[in-house]
Amino acid sequence: MSEAEPKTPEIEKFSGAAEQFVPFMAQIRRQFWAKSDAFSTDKKKIAFISAHFTGHAATWFDDILESEAKLPVTSTEPKLLESYEAFMESFKLRFSDPGHQSRAIQQ
Repeated sequence: MSEAEPKTPEIEKFSGAAEQFVPFMAQIRRQFWAKSDAFSTDKKKIAFISAHFTGHAATWFDDILESEAKLPVTSTEPKLLESYEAFMESFKLRFSDPGHQSRAIQQ
């Protein structure tokens, strides 16, 4: 009999509020760590994260989907949805609280 996978808690939806960014990403990282086999590609990681978007975050992601779908196949323009690193850089730039790290250091 195979060993059952451990249950991981549900991830709260991310609406785009800057104060939610750090806790949301902590939950995502725990999921990636606990189920690393399920997140073996950049696309799977991006799809998982975006499945937890609502509100402004969902609109932002939908806009990226739409704009990248319009790019010609031969385009050399980088696509956010093909690179986890590029996606995370854009996601963090758009939604993280730039003062979070400095406040954490001061505490």
